[in-house]
Amino acid sequence: MVGRVMRSDLGATRLSHAVEGVPERFVPAEMHGELVEAEHVARYLWASAFCSGRRVLDAGCGVGYGTRLLAQAGAAEVVGLDVADAVIEVARNEQTAGVEFEVGDLRSLSHPAGSFDLVVCFEVIEHVDEQDRVLDELARVLRPDGLLLISSPNRGHYVPGNPHHRHEYVPAELRAALERRFPAVRLISQHVMLASVIGDSREQQFDHPRTERLVEPGAEDELYTLAIAGAQLPAQPEPLVALTQFVELRRWLERFQDQERVLGEQSRALRELELLRGERREALDRLAEREQELAELPVLRERLAQAKATVPPLQEQIAALQASNAELARSVRVVHDMCNSVSWRITAPLRAGKRMVGRLRGRAA
Repeated sequence: MVGRVMRSDLGATRLSHAVEGVPERFVPAEMHGELVEAEHVARYLWASAFCSGRRVLDAGCGVGYGTRLLAQAGAAEVVGLDVADAVIEVARNEQTAGVEFEVGDLRSLSHPAGSFDLVVCFEVIEHVDEQDRVLDELARVLRPDGLLLISSPNRGHYVPGNPHHRHEYVPAELRAALERRFPAVRLISQHVMLASVIGDSREQQFDHPRTERLVEPGAEDELYTLAIAGAQLPAQPEPLVALTQFVELRRWLERFQDQERVLGEQSRALRELELLRGERREALDRLAEREQELAELPVLRERLAQAKATVPPLQEQIAALQASNAELARSVRVVHDMCNSVSWRITAPLRAGKRMVGRLRGRAA
């Protein structure tokens, strides 16, 4: 059974090479019972229908779980190839008849042209930059009547942001890339759907259940695109369903709730941050005003010094004016006293007659 094949013990070795919590490759010992296991194993079970009696290349084999499945399905020989030395070393720890593992680069395969009847390349092409070069190499090592089975995440519906992916094909792109190299191409969608299973899992018929489809698969469920390419395509095998544990859905719900809580905390933190930013802007405005005032301080000090310099002369002028005012006041008092004296009043007629004589003289002249 697939479950027993998948339970190879890899110890504590972390081969998935996770970045930001996203694994680069599927490792059965680390991800058993998860949806990712059903997705990966389903592809190899589907490919098993095409490998009987053939020499097969598993291009990008990882730890070799799929390579061994192909051998158990009746392949004459399977070569598992991966670029990571450590991964191939782990794959070699479990011996399987008719299986050989080697380190290699898909951009430059060491095998001569026409070496394989079947090439399998699942969830690998999106990890490399030189995708056309890889497709050319896969086509080169195939025999003229050989088949290529390949898959890619469907960029139109696959969750974005995988740090390990360089370019994910949409179905039309994958078809176009394959049609440039092969006379015939067929695309098959790999959907992710929820199932409810009734039956005794210990009975043999559990592995061949009756399937009732309650809804049509939605476009948003087409997370992966599989393709068959070659000179002539075989008949399409029956649809394949790979079941996994429901517990993963519960974990995702828990993660969703945790994520909602984290988002709520982040929202509150952002609001507080926005308030702090507003206070910071106000403080910066006040600081700019103070800096402007400080910049004007030397000019104000110079003006103050100039103003202080004018004070002594002004004080002298004020003192002189005050002295003049005092002298004028004394003169006014003298004149006032003189005008009010008895002698000034007695001589008033005489002064008047003198003024009249002066006017008469002026007229006579």
